Amino acid sequence: MGKETDYAGNGRFVGRCMLPGDVFSRLLLPMICITIIRDRRAACKPEINIIPMIDIMFFLLVFFMMSTLYMVNIKTVDVNLPQAQHAETQIKVTYLVTMKADGSLWLEDQPIAEGELLRRAPAEQRRNPRFAVVVRADQGMDYGMVIGFLDKMKGAGVTRFALAAESGRS
Repeated sequence: MGKETDYAGNGRFVGRCMLPGDVFSRLLLPMICITIIRDRRAACKPEINIIPMIDIMFFLLVFFMMSTLYMVNIKTVDVNLPQAQHAETQIKVTYLVTMKADGSLWLEDQPIAEGELLRRAPAEQRRNPRFAVVVRADQGMDYGMVIGFLDKMKGAGVTRFALAAESGRS
């Protein structure tokens, strides 16, 4: 009647079909068996689901945006600044001078002598028309020392000043 035959596609085992003895059935049935098996493989193909990948990318974007907000490193010395209700934050500062309670001066995070600072500031002002000095004076420092320093800076030719304060807003 018929015989059991193995059919292979591209050198791999595809399946078994019972074939009758005539020539027409031998040519037609193997194509039908291979087609059925190929359709079953097509239904089981793995798919790449892009939605979770997009979610992860958005999560990483938000994570790096939030983490860079806390990575801003302002080179300063810790002092006890006075509080002010309407203090504003300025990101672009040319000279950040800190006056500690003991009277020492710091340019950003390096100690500096008053004479050296008074010599360097006017040269920087000539190079940069938007030059400004921000003074971070300790809250316990004598007010007269701060005014005396600002007067010396004005005498050296510096015209733009700002006083730093901690924001008192909650």
